[in-house]
Amino acid sequence: LIRCDGASLNFDGVALFNQLSNGQQLATYLGAHYLASLIANVPSLIGSLAAFGNPVGLMRGVGEGVSDFVNEPVKGFKKSIEEMDPTFVVSGVARGAGSLGRHTVGGFAGSAAMLTETAAKNMAVLTLDRKYAQKRDRLMKLKANGGKGVNIVRGFESGVQKLVQGILEGVKGVVSKPIRGAERNGFEGFAKGIGKGLLGLLVKPVIGTTDFLTDTLIGVKGAVESTDSASYLNVHNQIRPRRALYGRDRVIRPYRIDDASAATIQAR
Repeated sequence: LIRCDGASLNFDGVALFNQLSNGQQLATYLGAHYLASLIANVPSLIGSLAAFGNPVGLMRGVGEGVSDFVNEPVKGFKKSIEEMDPTFVVSGVARGAGSLGRHTVGGFAGSAAMLTETAAKNMAVLTLDRKYAQKRDRLMKLKANGGKGVNIVRGFESGVQKLVQGILEGVKGVVSKPIRGAERNGFEGFAKGIGKGLLGLLVKPVIGTTDFLTDTLIGVKGAVESTDSASYLNVHNQIRPRRALYGRDRVIRPYRIDDASAATIQAR
């Protein structure tokens, strides 16, 4: 139940000059150095735990989005000045805003999905039904590929399937658990089966609901991350090539398709 997502370990290098020591002393020194580096990485490892929603990864993703939100318009502005074309500014703003939106929405959806997944796994253990827990793990298909290629529709469909499965498993356990317990241990097994069945009736639908939220959130994250920035604003899907500017002074002349095509090829 303890899993790190996207965790990174950073160890500082060691440089020794004019060092006189035997093998044992050198091993002790290096061991102490890397042990201290490992201890320094503990906060990052804890922050990358899926049980906590991987807050370190969330902050990293949002930081990348904020960086793009600031840098992309600046790049577009510089390109607009060079090309004398204001559409580069608009394109830069669109790319920056799109990146910020994707990283923010995708990051929060991914963190929430990790929290709900961890809660569902813990509740599956509380059902005291090993076969159910194993069967549920086999159904965790969306998480197996990290949510890649998943969209909202697929995530919602998978979530609904697991929600229905959780309800059915809870209802079925009320009947099957006492019968199976009676077959194995008589009246005592029958009583324990009733307890397990009632516990499953309460917990398994909740697990199904949690799995539904998890898969839906994974679908949201996959859909957002797969969205290309061009879908926000297709400013470069022009009907004709961009106008050519002539000479060092970049003089504007009447539009000619052959000059525009040649200038586009040269710009590439």
